[in-house]
Amino acid sequence: MKEFTIKTNKGWEVIDITDQVQSQLEKDAQGFCLVYCPHTTGAILVGENEEKLIEDYERTAQNMLASSRPFYHEGRDGPNAEGHLFSFLHGFETLLPVKDGKLFMGKLQRVFFFETSGPRERHVRIFMVPAK
Repeated sequence: MKEFTIKTNKGWEVIDITDQVQSQLEKDAQGFCLVYCPHTTGAILVGENEEKLIEDYERTAQNMLASSRPFYHEGRDGPNAEGHLFSFLHGFETLLPVKDGKLFMGKLQRVFFFETSGPRERHVRIFMVPAK
């Protein structure tokens, strides 16, 4: 397992972590890379890194649970049930193929950490599952 830390700057934020994930891989790695977020108010997703699309990701995430309001859970820093629910619905991990030490993804695909209860310091863990 490898791990890196990121600092988020706002409540809901999408951060491209592709380069950090790639830097954790051995140069001859083959198989799959599990990108895992050990936080209940964070998510991992794969998408395109385009400024307006990232704004759409953030806006959609904030609005997708609106019909479920009111929420009753309050975290240590105030209400954050939406963040827990988004992570619960979306997922806190993704499995990516690795070939010759490189993430083997589509041309426009990038790996993102999705903050839903920031700002905070977050950890992302990388587990390599070798090809047999």
